Amino acid sequence: MGLATWQAVDGRAERGASLSNGLARQVFKRKKSRLDPVLVRRVEQLRQQFTLAEGSDSLDRVGATLAELNLFVLEFVPTMGTDLRKALIGTEVLRWAIILETRLPECNWFRVAMMATMHSGAYAQAVAQFWQNDETQMPLRAANQVVFELGAYANHRCSMPAFAPLLLENVSGSLYLATQVMTAIRAVDPGPQRLFDVEQEDQQWIADLESGEFWDHQDRDTRVINRRLEEFRARQVKLVEAAPPHRSTLEADVRHCVTEVAASRSGRDIIYVVATALGGAAFRTFGDTARIGRTVSVDLPRFTSQQVQAWQARITALYQRRQGAAALHEELSEILTELGAATLTELRRQWPDLRAFALAPVGAAATLPLGGALVDGRPAQLQFDMTVVPNASIFRTATLHPRPASRAAVVVVDPSMGADFLPEVGPEGDAIAAIHQTHSVNLRPNSAQAPDDGLMRIRTLAPSRQREIADGLALYPAAPHPDGGILDGIERAAIVHLACHGVLVEEPVFNSVLLLGENPVSLSEFLIRPVAPGGVVVLSACYVGGVVTSLPNELLGFPAVFLSAGARTVIASAIPVVDSRATITFLADLHRGLRAGEEGHVALRSAISASYARGDNSFVWAGFTAYGA
Repeated sequence: MGLATWQAVDGRAERGASLSNGLARQVFKRKKSRLDPVLVRRVEQLRQQFTLAEGSDSLDRVGATLAELNLFVLEFVPTMGTDLRKALIGTEVLRWAIILETRLPECNWFRVAMMATMHSGAYAQAVAQFWQNDETQMPLRAANQVVFELGAYANHRCSMPAFAPLLLENVSGSLYLATQVMTAIRAVDPGPQRLFDVEQEDQQWIADLESGEFWDHQDRDTRVINRRLEEFRARQVKLVEAAPPHRSTLEADVRHCVTEVAASRSGRDIIYVVATALGGAAFRTFGDTARIGRTVSVDLPRFTSQQVQAWQARITALYQRRQGAAALHEELSEILTELGAATLTELRRQWPDLRAFALAPVGAAATLPLGGALVDGRPAQLQFDMTVVPNASIFRTATLHPRPASRAAVVVVDPSMGADFLPEVGPEGDAIAAIHQTHSVNLRPNSAQAPDDGLMRIRTLAPSRQREIADGLALYPAAPHPDGGILDGIERAAIVHLACHGVLVEEPVFNSVLLLGENPVSLSEFLIRPVAPGGVVVLSACYVGGVVTSLPNELLGFPAVFLSAGARTVIASAIPVVDSRATITFLADLHRGLRAGEEGHVALRSAISASYARGDNSFVWAGFTAYGA
């Protein structure tokens, strides 16, 4: 984000000028007040100094520029107030200061942590004022992704781990909050006529609430500060537990104790894992009642942002090469072993008492198949009682509904056609429907099949094909269907299985879709409609367990959307799904467990165990992960 952004907010930018971060000009209204021209010139000078220092090898230049930035921060941040233009400036300058501070050999981690806390306040203030158009937030979030991760890492380095979940809560999940609030209200009073009234009551309550103070600004002992924050958040958890049930989601959000509430109510520890260029860290918030509010952290030295990018690139290239089953299995297993050694193996070594937990990877790390990582040669989901979650807020929403007594299932498949044809999708639907004693809805039963080229088929589309599909979509809320339709079936069924191609695109992010028939199901559809409360959704499509990274820490993807809308568990793959008989057998094992009443993550563990025992290749089970509760 550059100077033009807040100049445009101020109404001064020339009408034809482009905004460096792409913010929509029409979002902002002209204001009578203007930024001080002296302030504008000073910030522009600082921006130029930062650009030179960031690309320089001279530590003297870095140090001198950092001193200028820190002086500006001390003078400017206390004057920001609620002004959007000043919040944008504060967010930008604090980001510059944090980046340069971490360039120094003797990094002051306490200062980075404090600047990150100030940054999150300025950032939250700016984002809150973009409510008119969520997509205008994307460039702002993308520019500041590094601060979220460095800020959390800094809190680990200076012995203030309790601040990391707080920092991540303040900058994540806002696009889902309204959906989560509606899900929380439905869990108490499903009557649609009450939703609006209760929401109005909640908004008035937010306006009236004043949170307590936990900070003594004279204190510089980081362990004392950390302990005070833990005590503060433990008190807030008790207040949330005493709140009216329909307001619990908002109560936890406003009182800044989402992670502690989610951990306490689920009985699972919540572990955020963060990768930065300087190293990684894991933050464990305890779920047992004896340690409410407590968070500890450990180093993950091999879990760096560079390594995350390298794993992503290797996985993408591996599936593009299509070298055959043996080569795919061997190289994927190598990646999974490295991933496990850098993360979950290290967690088990550092925390031998680790039992049930929900793993929350931050940013780009969420695109990795952490559920399939190998720990001592075995799949992680066999070694641990674990699920993966987009963040603590969505995890908490997933636990609101009890598991439904009904085992009613909906099975919908679309094998596509032509070069995109998936020959095993139809048989997969039939096999799973038979387990649930229902019928499979095949949206293309007479698909035209491309000639068999002898290559292993993968349920993924080339990036150019995905882009072509996304650009050609005109997405609107689904119209009512005379016999209920697919979406109504998903809304009612306790178990949902969808097998098809998936398209997960970075921009426009809400054009990510499941290709089901002539009317693709968009990611945004379930931001405005519920799924069956407490149900399990199985997505047998490539990459749809992953997330788009253009909106950091929002973790926009199908698991997050379905969980926010009411599902208890989403089982999906973060890597391509191979279209094979082995995949059908694996998914049939999963559904036998679901049909028998097992929790989603338990049924998945059983299916992975059976597949692993059969000697199936790693690509059969490695991607499938239990998201949620």
